[in-house]
Amino acid sequence: MLHQGKFEEFADKFGYAVALERKHVVAISADFNAALESVGASGLNSENIGTFKISLVEPTSIGINGIIEHIVEADNGRELLIEYVFSDSDGKSHITCEQISVLP
Repeated sequence: MLHQGKFEEFADKFGYAVALERKHVVAISADFNAALESVGASGLNSENIGTFKISLVEPTSIGINGIIEHIVEADNGRELLIEYVFSDSDGKSHITCEQISVLP
């Protein structure tokens, strides 16, 4: 979805934990574009969906069961990190976007 600039669809599906009182779609778009700008890119490599690293953790008191790291390649070869948390609440599983940043 981010490869295609579908920020609203992404926000509806995953939310955004660090929206900081901004609307999710506004926060996602702003943070995504800021990450691209900081690496000197104008978009993502449309031919590479990236790689995923999934780390399961002992369930926490707030229901977090795992962390998903999605490493995506920008159109100039630099990498961005999209982090998600996997959680369980009320017997339902959820994946929430935690942060969009530059891969350190």
